[in-house]
Amino acid sequence: MTTKKTTTSKGKEHSIGSAGAAVDHQSNALLRARQGHGFAAERANHMIDTVKGKRTRLVGDDFAKAGPDRTVNGVAIQSKYCASARASVDACFARNGKLIYQTRGRAMKIEVPKDQYPEALKLMAKKLQTGDVTAALARKQAKSILVEGNIDYDTARRIVAFGNIDSLKFDAANGTITAAVAGSVSVAVAYAQALWNGEDAKEALGVACATGLKVGGVAWLSSVLTAQLGKSAVQSVVHESSGWMVKQLGSKASLTIANTLGAGQRLGTEVLQQSGRKVTGKAAETFLTKAVSSNVIAAAATTAVLSANDLCNVFTGHISKAQLFKNVTNTAAGVGGGMAGWAVGMAQGAAYLGWIPGGALVGGAVGAVIGSVVGGSAASTVSRHVTDLLIEDDAVEMMHHLERVFVEEAQDYLLTQTEADQVMQKLQTKWDLREQMREMFASVSPEQYARWLIRPLVEEAIKRRKKIRMPTEKSLLKRAAEILQGDLPGYLPPGNPPPMQRPLASAPVNAKPVSTKAVIASAEWPFPTSSRP
Repeated sequence: MTTKKTTTSKGKEHSIGSAGAAVDHQSNALLRARQGHGFAAERANHMIDTVKGKRTRLVGDDFAKAGPDRTVNGVAIQSKYCASARASVDACFARNGKLIYQTRGRAMKIEVPKDQYPEALKLMAKKLQTGDVTAALARKQAKSILVEGNIDYDTARRIVAFGNIDSLKFDAANGTITAAVAGSVSVAVAYAQALWNGEDAKEALGVACATGLKVGGVAWLSSVLTAQLGKSAVQSVVHESSGWMVKQLGSKASLTIANTLGAGQRLGTEVLQQSGRKVTGKAAETFLTKAVSSNVIAAAATTAVLSANDLCNVFTGHISKAQLFKNVTNTAAGVGGGMAGWAVGMAQGAAYLGWIPGGALVGGAVGAVIGSVVGGSAASTVSRHVTDLLIEDDAVEMMHHLERVFVEEAQDYLLTQTEADQVMQKLQTKWDLREQMREMFASVSPEQYARWLIRPLVEEAIKRRKKIRMPTEKSLLKRAAEILQGDLPGYLPPGNPPPMQRPLASAPVNAKPVSTKAVIASAEWPFPTSSRP
């Protein structure tokens, strides 16, 4: 019996989205700081203005003294989200009463919470009403300086918390960007692979679109889950564990790894290897700790999303706990390998083309895609081979039952070669075999379930047999006499012993089917005997 071994890994194709979720988690590290709600307000207002079609840019991560937090249509804006309107306005002035935030000698736009804006206008006007500045002029200046934020103070506070509606809305909107990037990259890769596999342009486009939607959806869910975990107690546990791991590496190893992976990457407020600078000492450990914790959380989130169906199946009894462990292990390996390949590929690509203006960006992007595919494939292959040695797939066990039942049915009904092939073809076209393997595993008796699948197809093949009319006794005796007189039938080749010396058991073999074992051995067996159900 010929068998075809096919195995799939869900993790490697989703590593791009997982890596994107990790990058978002790193860049949002400021949201977990003591004044995280202020940074959350910047990003939320930035996102809303972007959706409105404005030209927006976040520029405050460089922590320039008295610099803007973001720009909208080229206008510099400083965000002040304090607990009260008075606190937000007071934060704009130095102790000597002068306005802190200015650009080219003119007052910078100050963004305050939506709910504080009316009161902040009055307080700002009072602050500006000094010397020759009249009340009317002060109110006019206050209106030209203050900008009403898109969200209020309480919403900014809720964004940095875990598990509330505002937090989920923010993470969902932010995850859309990650999903778009992951989906578009996957579309390009899937389209190229389909063409290389011989598909025409239309079929390749269909495969690419389906892949993009699937990968984009998983990337979105992974991004939201990663962001939410980053706001929970899980973040501190993972961060502490990551810090311990980095310390075990030692300062030299940490410095080497950080400088290798830092090319062209931005981590929160830390920009590594920009303008020829390299991280040193404590900064290297900080970088690695944040990178490891972010990637661990993102990988765990992506693995959880991809394994949700397996978890449902184990609870409903459609797969075993061993199969769940094997599936999750292989998925995690694919995700982790792809993310590692993404990081290494980005660093190497940026370094390779860094000497060209803008080359670091292009090289990093190309290297990241190639690295994620290669890393994910390699990790998935190794994991699959190891787990195959340790744990047998549920599908393999179910195939044994199916094969055994098919053998019994073939023997009981004396199937011919043609009939056996017809049964196999019908079985393959009539049923979704992967789904049926899960149902078989969940059934009380897998053999009875296999018989339920095969028996109707065997009976259908038998109904198509030509009806046979048995020869009369007279015709049998006549033919026997002819044989005894030396009239050898055509099936006896020259050189065989005389008919009387041949055993009666070697009467025409085509009077009954070819041996059952031969029929089964040459039948077209369509099932993968070591594939995930």
